Amino acid sequence: MDFIQYAERFGACDFAEKPFNNVDAAIFVMLSYLSWEKIAPTIYEGLNDARSFAHVSDDDIKKMLNCSSLSEKAAEVFSCIRKTARYRDVSAGCVMNILDGEVLEQFFAVTFHIPSVCSFISYRGTDSTMIGWRENVSIITKNVMVANLDGVEYLHQVVPAVSEKNDVPVFIGGHSKGGNISCYTYLHSPKVIRDMIEKVYSFDGLGFFNKDFMNIECYGEFLKKFIQILPEASVVGAMLYTPEKRILVKADVKGVKQHTVFFWSIGDDGDFIYLKKRSLSSKILHRGIKYWAGKNLAEDVAFFAYTLLDRFVKEEKNENGSCEEIKRKKPGIKEKLKFFRISVSFWMSICKSALYYSHIHAAAMLLKRKK
Repeated sequence: MDFIQYAERFGACDFAEKPFNNVDAAIFVMLSYLSWEKIAPTIYEGLNDARSFAHVSDDDIKKMLNCSSLSEKAAEVFSCIRKTARYRDVSAGCVMNILDGEVLEQFFAVTFHIPSVCSFISYRGTDSTMIGWRENVSIITKNVMVANLDGVEYLHQVVPAVSEKNDVPVFIGGHSKGGNISCYTYLHSPKVIRDMIEKVYSFDGLGFFNKDFMNIECYGEFLKKFIQILPEASVVGAMLYTPEKRILVKADVKGVKQHTVFFWSIGDDGDFIYLKKRSLSSKILHRGIKYWAGKNLAEDVAFFAYTLLDRFVKEEKNENGSCEEIKRKKPGIKEKLKFFRISVSFWMSICKSALYYSHIHAAAMLLKRKK
């Protein structure tokens, strides 16, 4: 079943009857793609006026739509759940929204209070803005995004406040870039904040450019609370370095479309359909990208990524929140030759990775025949 069918089938069950699970966490993470700043209180307005799901109207939902391709599907799911027994008493507040082209930052966070269950801090992934996409690439040269720093600040402001007001644990999580932010914020928070957080979710989250995050003192503690969920043919979650602790789920689509959580498969028991092995294509891509990134200068890897963005991202969100076409200067011959050189290196690395796994498969088949 999909998320709409999940809401229709289990919406009548409150969290006492059917406990909070990974599908619920995925829903709250993906709802961050809606523009909650249009209807819910910001982080500067406190927690008292948080907007309950049951009181969100059809007109409100229309206001929350934005240029992100995920907001429309998020709105569809939200329309189905907002008045169900399971979700109607959930409230949204503490919204923080930053879009700054000068420092190259796109950041959004919202906190959902789920009575008797948790306060769920949800970090949005990359939206439709070129600023957001270019910020993702900045992790290659800096191993940290500006959004990571604001994520830490948000956590430090909100966690003590919600813990004092609501006698429930705090969960944090995000999708794509939001998954990276949720990991970073926990690892870079003091113990007094970390002790208030019970779970850290990452749904096909972006990784880090190197393994330095694994050397942070609280990393072992982090792994005990960390829940990383990837689709079987993960692309984004297979890039760079992520914690080895991962859960794989079945998806209803193939390839890069699996990055969209709404396409993940839900079983009759109301939880994701879990798998034991990642797809071969995901393994090849993961190994190939890490090998390629390791043998090239970080600046060259960033140049390659920025050039791809310029070719495929056609629209930008303006100050009013609407979309407009991006006007770009055509690349010169030097830029074209540089991109070609790095592209060849990239595909050679992917081919080497594919050859590596073909040898492993051949060796496994040979051993099987001998037995």
